[in-house]
Amino acid sequence: MPSTHEFFTRQHEQLTRLEASIVQTQKEMEAARSRAQANLKASRDEAVATREAFQKKMAAAVGRMQAGLAARKQETDAKIAEWKQKRQVERLEARAEAAEEYADAAMAVVELAQQEARAAALEAIEARREANEAKAAVAAAS
Repeated sequence: MPSTHEFFTRQHEQLTRLEASIVQTQKEMEAARSRAQANLKASRDEAVATREAFQKKMAAAVGRMQAGLAARKQETDAKIAEWKQKRQVERLEARAEAAEEYADAAMAVVELAQQEARAAALEAIEARREANEAKAAVAAAS
């Protein structure tokens, strides 16, 4: 059974990976400002493919998160107090593990949402470029 330290270490590792992904996305957004339209489209297509792959993972993570939430709602404070009174450590341990699994699932959702935001930002940059090019073409034709 994992200790509190192991749980915190696992959460810290997930946050570190998420932070690295966000930093990479920031770098990509800066680079996208000067990238050629074709390169930007290729990057966006890659981001869309990544997003679609992660959507499958997200569905599973959301399912785990909802299952954990439903399980936690069913538990009552009175039952927990009873377990403590009866010193039923195994039940308290199972509750702790369920809470850790829920936290892991929630972290996965955060990570997947960040990937979605990355894809959406690249798509927005491409759309803005296309709009600006069309506006410039209209102005030049006038």
